Amino acid sequence: MSDNKSVRKRLEKIYGRICMIEEAGIRYIPIEKRKTIRGYRREQDEITYHHIKEKHLGGKATIENGALIKRYNHDWLHSLPDEQKEAVNKELIHFKLKMLNTSEDGIIEIDIANIPLEFNLDDCIIIPVYDNQKKPKFNRAKVKREFKRKVDEYYNELEDEEER
Repeated sequence: MSDNKSVRKRLEKIYGRICMIEEAGIRYIPIEKRKTIRGYRREQDEITYHHIKEKHLGGKATIENGALIKRYNHDWLHSLPDEQKEAVNKELIHFKLKMLNTSEDGIIEIDIANIPLEFNLDDCIIIPVYDNQKKPKFNRAKVKREFKRKVDEYYNELEDEEER
């Protein structure tokens, strides 16, 4: 059985470092109200692993049974009555499935169209791509021989013109 931390990291690789409760629209708290939550500053970026089927009921720490939730939302979720907690867990499962596509060979692919992006393309910068192919090593002796050959050719042509 995997521990919560390793499964949380695997979930973050699949879904990104998001709070699924907020991204699914289950609970949204305006920033002004968030600041009034006890421990908000310390916990605002802390993502926790939530067992959809609770551990004491036999739920294991797996990708299928987990959700990524910010600490203050996790505390809120566990303060709800069982019926509401079950409804939120169903919404989390639905949100996870909506974001993922499973191919016929069992490979999970992220459906990028369903990922909420929180940036404006106008705020992005363009980074030019440079040719990074391996260039031949500079050979000073070769350059010197080539230069000497061209000089010799030039003087040979001058001598040939003078002889005519």
